[in-house]
Amino acid sequence: MNYSTRLWFLLALLGLMACESSPEAADPEDVMRILHSAGTYTDTGRMPLPGHWGTLVSTRGEDAQPLGVLLIGTAEAEAGRKGISPIAAVQWASGESIRTCIIAVPADSRQRRLPVSDYMDFRLSQDAYYRLLDIWLQHELMPAGARWLGWQNEVYAAAEIARSRRRYEAANQ
Repeated sequence: MNYSTRLWFLLALLGLMACESSPEAADPEDVMRILHSAGTYTDTGRMPLPGHWGTLVSTRGEDAQPLGVLLIGTAEAEAGRKGISPIAAVQWASGESIRTCIIAVPADSRQRRLPVSDYMDFRLSQDAYYRLLDIWLQHELMPAGARWLGWQNEVYAAAEIARSRRRYEAANQ
């Protein structure tokens, strides 16, 4: 292979890599679509949201709805659009389906007001916040008649996000 052929090949390869990594072509896995900001009310809520509420892009829960996310520990709703880091998942059963809500903090640690990175860290260092959040989730977010299943750690949350992405992809093929 001569010099000009190698140069052309390298330029073509770089061009392909640039196309693959362009922001408009990619669907980032941890980007959140904000629906309600912290301190506001959901459509059926009686108590204000303790965090920013939204959904994860390109996900589908067991109930065929986008996976819900509660972004905690930040004043900036935009932090969720820049990526999240799941620290827990909560679940409840409603009829035949199980609904999962991801509890997350901003992926950028500089935007976190809570210095937590996983479920155990959150549970141990932010116990009062954990208890209040637990009450809020069971009485405000969970629909009437649903059965509370409880909290799961960040490993389960990440696995649920991956499962919901596979369900989304399968439904859109």
